Amino acid sequence: MRKFIYILFILPLSLIAQEIDFKANASKNNLIVGEPTTIEAKFKLPANKVIDSLYFKLAGNGDTLGNNWELWGKSPIKKSSNQSENDYFIEYLQEFTIANFDTGKYEFPPIAANFDSSTLYSNSLLFNIKYQEIDQEESIKNIKPIKEVYISWWEYLIHFISKYGLLILIIIF
Repeated sequence: MRKFIYILFILPLSLIAQEIDFKANASKNNLIVGEPTTIEAKFKLPANKVIDSLYFKLAGNGDTLGNNWELWGKSPIKKSSNQSENDYFIEYLQEFTIANFDTGKYEFPPIAANFDSSTLYSNSLLFNIKYQEIDQEESIKNIKPIKEVYISWWEYLIHFISKYGLLILIIIF
């Protein structure tokens, strides 16, 4: 009977226990070729758990992330303490700016969060990349107006003499 009472008291506490949460969100999922988007990596940790170090790692090497993705920039990791529904947690946030230069549907691979001696992976993100739509009814417009250049016969003569004057003098003398 005593074990039953302990189970009755401990079981509800284990159901409301906080867990580590790691998610990735994109600011925009439908992109135009070459348009950058921001991916936000959020790592939520219960306030009663302590970690020594945390860093986020993207798939790939350097600026090339694989699957035609390019890394344009990343922000430093921001740490904040928050409360929601009587739960206290610490949130780590880092933003990555990425771009893709090919059309189609692409998956951005999960981001790895390395903390202490553990690794946790975020969700993968799906993107639809297409060309910018062009209005077929609109007429072609000049990017820059055509500049008229006027050169007089005197300028042609000066240019000819400066280029071939020495040769003409050698032939004459």
